[in-house]
Amino acid sequence: MSAAVSEVRKTNMTDKVIFDSFSPALLYLAAQAAPGIPRELDISGLQLLTPAQIEAITGLPVTIINKNISLGLTWAEIGQVFRLPGYATPQQFLATGMALQVRIVGGEMDFFGPAEQQQPGSGAAFVAAAHSLGLRTFANTPADWNFFASLGVDAIYSTIPMGVQLQPAFPEP
Repeated sequence: MSAAVSEVRKTNMTDKVIFDSFSPALLYLAAQAAPGIPRELDISGLQLLTPAQIEAITGLPVTIINKNISLGLTWAEIGQVFRLPGYATPQQFLATGMALQVRIVGGEMDFFGPAEQQQPGSGAAFVAAAHSLGLRTFANTPADWNFFASLGVDAIYSTIPMGVQLQPAFPEP
């Protein structure tokens, strides 16, 4: 984290960068190293499942691990690919974001999609809960812009270069 902060400062980009991660531990370190740089905590649908559910979906072994910076969460390694904390509820995720003083929470389609299928309106309720706490909500799947816009997220970002294929304009609030 210190190398990333050093590079951001060296290039005078502190007002143009957001540290974005699924790991609240990394964002905790970012806050210690550079409290003025905004942070975004993301959630994946996997983070609300039991180890058995994750193994069934991914086919990867799940091992509960101890983290030095656990932040009171249960952490797991999912195969050799992921190291994520688990959340008992979306509210625990939002509480973790508040404790870390993030400005933004982000959701993936694998979080919002199943939530909406199981309980229509729950995605918009999550966004409203985040807004009530003063948090902005971002999503990062341009193919699903209309779905995310219907939930009321504040922004949608993408790793796809601008102009490659533009989706419908994101409606203003």
